[in-house]
Amino acid sequence: MKTYSKHIALNTEKKEIINITSRVQMILHDSGIKEGMCLVNSMHTTSALFINEDEQGLKQDLLKTIEELIPQENDYKHFGDDNAHAHIKSMILGRGVTIAVSENKLELGQWEQIMFLELDGPRTRKIAVKIIGE
Repeated sequence: MKTYSKHIALNTEKKEIINITSRVQMILHDSGIKEGMCLVNSMHTTSALFINEDEQGLKQDLLKTIEELIPQENDYKHFGDDNAHAHIKSMILGRGVTIAVSENKLELGQWEQIMFLELDGPRTRKIAVKIIGE
């Protein structure tokens, strides 16, 4: 069993969704691991990761829907930054994904992509990628 770790750095400009699939695939390629698992985790409590289509309308729908469900303006009790909404959205959406690896490729469906969701930008972000396998 072998492990390989690397980080992805992102500079976000606003609340946005960024496709990181090609960056993760490049790290997997560099690892040399042919079969195993790829773990991708945001290292921030005001961001999220998910797998879905990279389609502009869908991304707009997601941003609109999570804002309607958890509005930025509310009577939040979070002390410090005015970003309780981003923390709550992150907890609900999740901060990581796990993808099977076969033949040194991510096992993603035809339209599936790994998407990073900035919930409190602009920010400098770090994403951990760990590949485990042989």
